[in-house]
Amino acid sequence: SGKWGGTMCLTEPQAGSSLSDISTTATPQPDGTYKINGQKIFISAGDQDVSENIIHLVLARIEGAPYGTKGISLFIVPKMAFAPPLGVGGLETNDVASIGIYHKMGQKATPALHLGFGANNECVGYLLGEAHQGLPQMFQMMNGARLGVGLTGISIASAAYYASLQYAHERTQGRRLNAKSAQNEPTVILNHPDVRRMLLTQKAVVEGGLAFIFQCYHYMDLLKVSETMEDKTKYDALLELLTPVAKTYGAEMGIVSVNQGLQVLGGYGYTEDFPLEQMARDVRIMSIYEGTTGIQSQALLGRQVTRNNGLALKLWKEEVQKDVAEATNYELFAPYCNALNKELQRFEAVTNHLLVIAGQGNAEVFMADATLYMEFFGILNVAWQWLCMAQVAQKALLTKTFSEDDRVFYESKIQTMQFFYKYELSKIHYLADCLLNTEVLTVVGDSEIII
Repeated sequence: SGKWGGTMCLTEPQAGSSLSDISTTATPQPDGTYKINGQKIFISAGDQDVSENIIHLVLARIEGAPYGTKGISLFIVPKMAFAPPLGVGGLETNDVASIGIYHKMGQKATPALHLGFGANNECVGYLLGEAHQGLPQMFQMMNGARLGVGLTGISIASAAYYASLQYAHERTQGRRLNAKSAQNEPTVILNHPDVRRMLLTQKAVVEGGLAFIFQCYHYMDLLKVSETMEDKTKYDALLELLTPVAKTYGAEMGIVSVNQGLQVLGGYGYTEDFPLEQMARDVRIMSIYEGTTGIQSQALLGRQVTRNNGLALKLWKEEVQKDVAEATNYELFAPYCNALNKELQRFEAVTNHLLVIAGQGNAEVFMADATLYMEFFGILNVAWQWLCMAQVAQKALLTKTFSEDDRVFYESKIQTMQFFYKYELSKIHYLADCLLNTEVLTVVGDSEIII
């Protein structure tokens, strides 16, 4: 009914992102409930007066549980519990207290709380699912939330793009570079090449990133309706592989895109008179929410790439190559198909190189440049999406049954694809060089190096 809110309570003051070190405890009671005791931090909407109750989903250890992540269980802990008999009595306090509120640089409409559970030993929790299975249960929600964070990064970047695009159409300043005479009228800044580059960067990130996230949601839908175990395995593997990448691309490139928009406005972008400064503050948290970029990158390289003997990467490559093969039917796309195929080979060589390092047993060197590997993979995925979009646009243009607005829309898709391949896909060369440079990896991963 929307009358109650909900939270996910994972992080603790002393543990941060290291969930294996959480210390919140759950003590079994004769009636099958548990007494919860501990603290959680950075809990979005952890306390507020918009809903009449808040249901906290809390990770905690049952007394006697093994150390590490395998000893973590998941509990339902209401802010306000039902007075007995359950479901009949009214709501009463459940010993969940707000210890403090974090004063953030952005996202100010959502409070982030430091919560205390059971300070008076009266906090009641209900075991959700099986004991010691809390982490995989929580991550069913977490993975969905990660896609949501990536989408939010792209959403804020989209708002920034349209705000800066409108400004560029309206703001006059200077003359065109090919008509510098002072006798000429000032031109709108949209006509300055560097402004166009910034706007195209925004457009390429927003529309390409959105398509990539939709690809993940597509796999999520296919997973739900798959009837064979083979299909379920396929779409689960693809979704697990791409979720941290879509989250990271939407977050990191959302930040880049918003900052480009702010730059289009110049000094005005840094003022509260225009919305870009708020967007720049709000989007910045996305690379930290639901697992930082570094954590997502380690999950990608250290877990998803190696999972099931590399099955997910094999399936992903088949998906991409199928679309590339279809795009080769259009002469216009031949150089872009060749470029993407070449980068797929480069990515495979980089992956194999890193797996050799992993096989040598030095995890710190293997994972030292995981974020660069993540960036590499993110660019490849969005390049794939842009080739797919351009192909759809070209099909539509060949029908010759479109309006003038449609023509502009479709041609813009193809042009933005070409822009992405020149300005973004080319970054892969640098990333590959870094990842293949064993000496650089060794230096970064060497704890003896003075920083």
